[in-house]
Parts: sequence; C-alpha cells; structure tokens
Amino acid sequence: MQIAGMMMAATRKNGKKTMSDKRAIQILRANGVVAAERTNAETGEVVKLSNGAIVRALHTYKIHPKQLNAPAPVTRLKSNHPNHVWEVDASKCVLYYLAKTENPKTNGLRVMDHTEFYKNKPANLKRVMNDEVWRYVITDHASGWVYVFYVLNGETGQNLADVFISAICKRSEHDPVHGLPLIVMMDPGSANTGAVFKNLAKCLQIRVQINKPKNPRAKGQVEQGQNLVECNFESSLSLVAVNSLDELNAKAAKWMRWFNATSIHTRHGMSRYDAWLRIMPDQLRFAPPAALCRELAVTAPLERTVAPELTIEFLGKVYDISTLPGVMVGQKVQVVRNPWRADAAQVVAHDADGKEIYIVLEQVIENDWGFPVAAPEIGKEYKRHKDTPAQTNAKAVKRMMMGVDTDKEADAARKNRVLPFGGKIDPYLHEEQSAVPHYLPKRGIASDVVSPLAKLPPLSHIKAALALLQMGMVMTPEANEQIRKWYPDGVPEDDLDDLKNRLTVRSTLRVVG
Repeated sequence: MQIAGMMMAATRKNGKKTMSDKRAIQILRANGVVAAERTNAETGEVVKLSNGAIVRALHTYKIHPKQLNAPAPVTRLKSNHPNHVWEVDASKCVLYYLAKTENPKTNGLRVMDHTEFYKNKPANLKRVMNDEVWRYVITDHASGWVYVFYVLNGETGQNLADVFISAICKRSEHDPVHGLPLIVMMDPGSANTGAVFKNLAKCLQIRVQINKPKNPRAKGQVEQGQNLVECNFESSLSLVAVNSLDELNAKAAKWMRWFNATSIHTRHGMSRYDAWLRIMPDQLRFAPPAALCRELAVTAPLERTVAPELTIEFLGKVYDISTLPGVMVGQKVQVVRNPWRADAAQVVAHDADGKEIYIVLEQVIENDWGFPVAAPEIGKEYKRHKDTPAQTNAKAVKRMMMGVDTDKEADAARKNRVLPFGGKIDPYLHEEQSAVPHYLPKRGIASDVVSPLAKLPPLSHIKAALALLQMGMVMTPEANEQIRKWYPDGVPEDDLDDLKNRLTVRSTLRVVG
C-alpha cells in the first residue's frame, strides 16, 4: 500500500503518471519505509526483491494503481419484452468486396485474398476502399432475433439510418418482426453518436443508449449476432455468384428468415420468431412510413466547456450547469436543444449503468447591467457552489500529505511551509546510498594557454583591523599602529593569517631581568 500510495501521490491532476514503479521502490527503501526483501532459508542471505517481483506482488494483492483505477464490474442485464431493447452493431466484412469492372462477367462479390490485400500493400486496400462491404446486424434483446443488412461506403450516419428504417418497417408475411424499440444500444462510434441517427431516434421517441468506451460486454448479444452471420451465412458465399449489393441483401434476407424461424435459442428454448410473437399489443409500436422517417433531421449536439461560474454558453445564451451531478470546471459536455422549452437546453450525460440521459439546464437571466438576476448582492449575502468531486478529493489529499485531520490545519501547515509527509521522505536518499564507481584518470596533454594571475587590491588598515577582529583577535591602539608601520600601503588579504600570528607573538613578549 505504501508503494501504491507513493505512485498515486506522484500523479498529476491531469492523470499523467510521473513516477515509475522502480523509483517509488527506491525512495521508500532509502527512507526505511519498506524493506521488500527475502531471506534464503538455507544460507540466511538477505536478498532484495527485484522490481518485477514487487510489481507482481502488487498485482497479487490487487493494489497496483492500474488495478485500483480499473472499471467497476459489469452486471448481466435483462429486457422485459420483445421490442424493449435492440442492439445495433456494424462490422467490415474483411473477406469480401464488390468488384466493378468494364466486363460485367467479372463484376460481383469477390474474396479479398490476403496475399493481395494487406497492410504492406496500401494501394490495393485504397483501390477497393469504396467497394468494401460492411455488415450491419441488429438483434432484439428479449427474443434474440437477428437482422442483417449489407451496405457500402463504411459506417456512416446515413447507412445506419437506412438500415434501422428497414428493420422497423414491415417487410413480408414471412418476417413478423417490426415496430419501434424503446431503447437502442450502440457503441460510441461517430456514426452512432451523429446527428442523423440520434435525432431520428428522438423523433421516434426511442432512447439511444451509447455504451461507454471499451465496454464490449454491454452489447454482447449483437457481437454474437455478428459471429452467427459470419459463420452461418457468409461462410457459403464463396460457393455462389453474387453480382450486386441488392442480390447480396436478398440472399441475406432469405437466410435471415430461415434462421430466425428454425434455429432454437438456448436461453428461452424457442425459435427467435416464436419468441418475438409473444409481444403484447401495448408493446408493439408501429413505425411511420419509411419516407417520413428519412425526412427527420435536426442539429447535432455541440461540445461546450464548463466555465468557472459553472455555466456554459450555447447558441448565444448562458445556462446554469451546476445541477449536473459531479460537474467540474473545465469539463467538456455535450449540449442539445430542448424541444419543449425555448428558454432551456439539455446536456447529454451517462448514468451509473452507462445509459444516456438528458439533464435540463436553466437559462441564466441577466439584468440591465449584465449581472445574473439570481446572483448574491454584495454586502447582503454570500453564496458559493458546493465542492466539486475534484475539490473534495484535493482537500482529502492535502490533509493526508500534511498529516492533519481538518482542512484548516492543512492550510495552516502549508502556509507555515511544513514539509509534506512530515518531512520523513528524502527523495534523494537512495541516490546518496548508491555505490558510484571510481573512474581511472584519462591520459592527456598539457594546455599551452597561460592565463594571467588576477591580483586583488590590498585591504585598508580599517578593513584589515575588522578582518582580524572577525578572526578572533583583540585589537589595541598599539596593534593598529604596528599594522600601519608594517604595511604602509595596505594589507594584502593573503597576509592576514601571518599578520595575526606576528601580532599575537608580539603581544606575548615581555622584558625579563
């Protein structure tokens, strides 16, 4: 814990780690805080543990800073009924692309040979970049229904909107799944978080839940859906001729209907279509016509920085953001319009489960002088914002460093220049204890450069007497007179020691009979 605390104490406010494992161990060893050593049971020899062994021990005890900063464990989620939660994911089909040549017989779906398309041949990859096939998979969380659709030009907001619209609309009598989900879960990709799809979902009263980065377990079902499509459908594409994207999607739709109707899901023991058909009338919301869905578009969220007054500026107005839980000065937030109130805005945040939520921000109303109407009046009242998480943690760290219990004591200690950690930590002690090698002198030649000797001017009699006083000698009028006789032009500084000896010997002489 001492080693972990030393490493965390040397971390800057911006999160940058400034002290390595090795240096933290060196400092604490030198200061006698930790020994980090073992004794050989047979020989009794005391051996210092290596840095690698100590780091492994930190991991074993689960106190390494990397482990302490690890994310919280995940929880398996449930959905209540079909069309409650849908999961959406896009993936590039790395094995296939649609070739376009002048000869129609050579067009169609082709396999990307790894000897022709790989990172060392970027020209080939660039040539087929716009022809690469991307696979969108949508799953219904309750029933496990799998929907697949192929597009070109990559993962874009337009492609995502087109695929989603095709999924919510009624397709054929052989495919019963349709309607609007209540929640859509997706990764935080640019297309998923863009204005095209998010505002389409808003108009359809669908909550878009953007999972936190590096959290693939949050939508593990659709990840498995990608694997099902790749192994059960795409594995057979090399055996047939596919001449266009429409033909590819037609074959995918045929496979999808067969798979959802016949494959038994291990979780509920039914086919995916049979499970979805258990949806109740009040749970099935019909989708508007596809043409109307494509017309829905609004502006994208805008990023704003929280000002020291815990406010933000958005579209020419100022809004109070102090109601946002855990808000800090300098924090970046995403802000959108409030469709129900012209005098309010909404900030996009995430709750503890990673779900996207909207928090309403009230506009800051200013008087004729440009001051906030709700601001405290000078001389009458005083108001301050409650501490942000950063301020709370900063005070706790300051109390710990100064070894006190209250913020007042910590401020007083810092004001009096009390050393952190009680001055018990010497960060250079290990350097003094290190055995620095002795180096043999190197052979060379004498320099021909002769520098002139600089001579200092002699001291005056008064300055010479003052210097002798500082050297511990008692000056008398006779001694001062003797100095003037011996040094009429002043006393050279180099002669002070000799002069003191002469005066001392002279003062001890006496006349004897």
